[in-house]
Amino acid sequence: MPQRSPRRIRSTSSRPVAVGACLVILLAAGLRADGRQQPAPQTPPRFQSGIEVVALDVTVVDRKGTPVAGLAPADFTVTVDGKPRRVVTAQFIDQQESAMAAALAPRPGEAPRDASPTAPLPAPGRDVVIVMDEDSLETDDGLVARRAAISLLDGLSLADRVGVNTIPRLRSNFTLTTDRIDNRKALASWVPGGYRDPPSQYWIGVSEAYDIAAMDAVTRDKVTQRECGDQRTGRVDSRCARDVVMEARQMATRQYARGTLALDALRTLGRGLRQLPGPKTIVLVSGGILKPESMSSFGDVEAELAAAQITLYSLYFEKSEYSAGRSRQSPTLGEDDRIFEDGLANVTSAAGGTFLRVIGTAETYFARVATELSASYLLGIEVAAADRNGKPHRVEIKVKRPGLDVRGRKQYVIPASTPAPPGR
Repeated sequence: MPQRSPRRIRSTSSRPVAVGACLVILLAAGLRADGRQQPAPQTPPRFQSGIEVVALDVTVVDRKGTPVAGLAPADFTVTVDGKPRRVVTAQFIDQQESAMAAALAPRPGEAPRDASPTAPLPAPGRDVVIVMDEDSLETDDGLVARRAAISLLDGLSLADRVGVNTIPRLRSNFTLTTDRIDNRKALASWVPGGYRDPPSQYWIGVSEAYDIAAMDAVTRDKVTQRECGDQRTGRVDSRCARDVVMEARQMATRQYARGTLALDALRTLGRGLRQLPGPKTIVLVSGGILKPESMSSFGDVEAELAAAQITLYSLYFEKSEYSAGRSRQSPTLGEDDRIFEDGLANVTSAAGGTFLRVIGTAETYFARVATELSASYLLGIEVAAADRNGKPHRVEIKVKRPGLDVRGRKQYVIPASTPAPPGR
């Protein structure tokens, strides 16, 4: 089987992935894991009637997070770049039923193993990547997150191909596979708590560092008074005050860099997964993402995830006040944690994903993700000529029935190409 990845493929249900510094190489020479020619990414299907559609993977759930079946194209309303767009097809895919059908399907040369020779072909399982944010999760929270992530594997369909990776340091090789033993080993080998702030002379919170770096005089004066002021006279030592401001700016620079690294890793992962055809899901397990150096980083991640047909689930673990990873409690603990949470919520919102704040038993939230991933709709949306320009197009999908939520991407991209002849 031709491939660029140095890792051996153990079965046809595995998809090897090699991650470079700027690119993830998934499959070589345009071949799928089963050796067949890989279709071009995001190529819209074309019906004999001449109607061209783009396929969008969406999940419709009730208030408990349970997928809802039985919806028809008329139950959906779709706008692209603010304009209504016709829904041509709405195919409901139950991953558990697909796995069962695959198990019963005859191998070449065998007789059917069920009583229905006309049973529909099973839909393929999902491609799911579990991403552990190693720098944002402190040791105790990370161990809880790891156990819960392992429990997620039990709730996924047997047909789902799962891979495990980390940010901000992407693993150079990982495999999307149905082998749950391999999945468990990959998660068990992950070690949380990778980042530690260097020793500091002064007691400064992350939010205070950001404010001082942004020339906030009120915060600067408050911190310098606390760190450098004489309790009896209230006078502030000027040399100490200069050192406090310098340390705060250095701290802000480090935190900006941490946020940028995390978002760059997500963008790189999305760019590589773009080469794998069909919809994918990323389950991001994180203690939050800090502000990046440029707010445009959020839009860059959104574009890459949209181009790769990725649906994002973010599970946020709030940092514990009594975490073993905290050598010194921040003077602005609540404000700092909100910065971490807001950064993760922003990237999730930009990608049209689902943000879950983990409170209490972590396994409950991972079980909800598994439930939502158990079934989805593949919507065929009519393509307009203006869509075929290789640029992101904003899409909004709603259902007409009350009390239901739609999980799906906010953008799609169709590569620019020469239009096919009419009727083909």
